[in-house]
Amino acid sequence: MDRIFDESWPFILGPGSMFDRLNRDKRIELDPHIFYASLLYDDYGRSFLASVLREYADIAQAYGHPYLSTTATWRASAPRVAASSCAGLPVNHDAAAFLCEFRDSYGADASPMVTAGLIGPAGDAYKPAEAPPRDLAKRFHAPQVDELANTDLDCLEAKTLPAFDEALGLADLLAETGKPYMLSFVVLPSGTLLDGTPFGEAIDRIDNEVAVPPVHFMVNCVHAVNYRRAIEQMGRTHPDAVGRVAGLDANTSPKTPDELDELDEVETEAPEDFGRTVWALRDTGARYLAGCCGSGTEHIAALARAAAADLFPA
Repeated sequence: MDRIFDESWPFILGPGSMFDRLNRDKRIELDPHIFYASLLYDDYGRSFLASVLREYADIAQAYGHPYLSTTATWRASAPRVAASSCAGLPVNHDAAAFLCEFRDSYGADASPMVTAGLIGPAGDAYKPAEAPPRDLAKRFHAPQVDELANTDLDCLEAKTLPAFDEALGLADLLAETGKPYMLSFVVLPSGTLLDGTPFGEAIDRIDNEVAVPPVHFMVNCVHAVNYRRAIEQMGRTHPDAVGRVAGLDANTSPKTPDELDELDEVETEAPEDFGRTVWALRDTGARYLAGCCGSGTEHIAALARAAAADLFPA
């Protein structure tokens, strides 16, 4: 398997929530089908998207951490693009070009930045019943995966996956691209995916059934406390799978997906608490740490500070 994260990197920082940052600006209108990917085609939106990307990436640069950045394509599947205001446009290709240009703007002397083409689930990320079976998932995701694979991005990542069968179909597709890739799941404290599949079993089966397995597995849209419980449970049932999990994009709320779905406003926590709690996950083997729902630049800065204080003590 090709590498995504250099083995010499003790830690890789990721961004906080893009949605939460965009929702603060009342001039931003997100396309209901492809969300913030539509901003690529609006002068103000494109500028704002670049500024948010730079806020997060600059934190990594300030503390000397390698950094992972993803394209604005979490909801840019072919059916969604066709139903959107950007129908007929090469949304995934343009998003990849935008991110690669952003990466290159930092120059050769910057801390390393990895760029990933982002693929989301076919249905609601919190509703595994909406996830397609393996063969249908391959047909559904193929156009987007093909478009992202034929770019200068470093790797591909399928994220917020609620069900095993859809992940298996995506892995089949991603294995054919020749690019290194990652799969990121929503998991419960009990150590299962939202469809009830034990996380360790999902890892073992994908590793054994797919021609080219993922370089890393990830978790996202889960609080650090719940991630720790899930990893501990997996350690009891599938200990060999624990080392295949690279890390977490952490929520700022410990609520379950069902509880989060019922909230009218995003629940958050103090940035310093977030930074300490998420950085403490290093003892589970996590190398990549970032933010998801409820997180902003303050949370990522607190995480970067906690990491720097531990890794580069004065």
